[in-house]
Amino acid sequence: MSGAPGDSLALVGAADVGRVGVESGVRRLAPGALVVAVCAVASFAVLDKGAFFTPASTVVLVASLCVLAASWLLAARAEGAVRPEDLVLLALAGWWLVASRLHGLGAHFAPLGVSVVGLVAAGVVVRSAPWAWRRVAAIYLVGIGVATSIAGLVGADLRWTPLALRAQDLWRAAGSLTYSNAAGLLVAVALLVATDDALAARWRPLAVAACAAGLVATQSRSAVLAAVVGFALVSRAEFVRNLAAIVMGTLAGLLSVAASAGPRAHPLALAASLAILAVCPLADGAVRARGARDAALSAVARRRTALLAAAGGVLVGVALLAAHVEAARRVDVGSDLGRLHAWRAALDQFASSWLTGVGADRPLAVSPSETTYFAHNEYLQLLAGGGVVALGLLGAAAFLIVRRQRATSSGLPTARAALVALAVGGLFDFTWHLPAIGLLAGIVLGLAQPAPGSEGDERSPRGLRTP
Repeated sequence: MSGAPGDSLALVGAADVGRVGVESGVRRLAPGALVVAVCAVASFAVLDKGAFFTPASTVVLVASLCVLAASWLLAARAEGAVRPEDLVLLALAGWWLVASRLHGLGAHFAPLGVSVVGLVAAGVVVRSAPWAWRRVAAIYLVGIGVATSIAGLVGADLRWTPLALRAQDLWRAAGSLTYSNAAGLLVAVALLVATDDALAARWRPLAVAACAAGLVATQSRSAVLAAVVGFALVSRAEFVRNLAAIVMGTLAGLLSVAASAGPRAHPLALAASLAILAVCPLADGAVRARGARDAALSAVARRRTALLAAAGGVLVGVALLAAHVEAARRVDVGSDLGRLHAWRAALDQFASSWLTGVGADRPLAVSPSETTYFAHNEYLQLLAGGGVVALGLLGAAAFLIVRRQRATSSGLPTARAALVALAVGGLFDFTWHLPAIGLLAGIVLGLAQPAPGSEGDERSPRGLRTP
């Protein structure tokens, strides 16, 4: 019996070691599980018309709150697990609900309020994950962009609703979001992220080309502008490395634009677009191989690069000429004037209640006989619905995010460009109202931000580059 106390202590020690081991395993696996959960919720939202309508938006709201709570509980002791910008964005969502209820429009909290909550949840989860899981989130985002692009090309060329929408007698790619401008912004963001060297080089040319094709096929001017502004922030080296894929994808998209008029399907245009995308990796590989052989002859390499760019420009010009009639219809003065009228109506609403706003998505009187629910400008929409309080909270969150970005070199560089593209996209449409866009924007925000406790850390996802 003399050995009994020692045996008991040994058993207790073994139990403590086992418990610690289990807790350590849970903490090690939890970030990956939460990233997978965010991707699953985002997939549901993308597939269900962007979760713009209830009950899909309700499902996204509940799931986002659960994921956010789980992430904060698991990282409760980690420094910087809860950041001021997270709280300010949640305060914005809360104020959107309060301001709406003040004016009897509480049900209008969704979808924009849900989108903001989804952004915070996805951002916290991805930001808190190790770089390996962040890379998984980045690949998922690019994959969603590729899938949306291919679905949109098929829908536009074969006249399949709702994968494509008919407007001004033109069929525009929309994908499962069923809204061309939102699909365009999603694809623009995926295109920017796909150009980063941290992602696998084997499939990157195809992903870049597919996203470029889908972006053009949506015929969304605001999304194209957002992509252009984003590319201005992408490093010159990364842009040049992806130039061949971007040119080929643009060609494939322009073929869809050229065939977008009228009710008749154009399977040959679809086949040609898909063929261009299929050969893109081969062409990109040939260009890279030639560039490697000419590395010692920099002048020769520069001349060949210039010739390639000129040839690509000529091909794009020919495709634009073929699509000029259809493209000209998108430059619709009436559509632009309609947006201006909606902006003015939003400002009128703001003037009537400048502090608290008039409530979420109250109909805007754009003329004596016409109303619309959306200002086609998310900043004015927030100003009208939530007053200076709402816009002030958004501005404070943006300031905190930008300040943190400037203080560290951590994060995926192209994700920062994608964040700017999302901000530009909000100037001309109501794309933030789709919770799917909010969730994907949260993934981008998480990729762009440093991990908790890593401020000033020079670690970079570039260490994950694969051959």
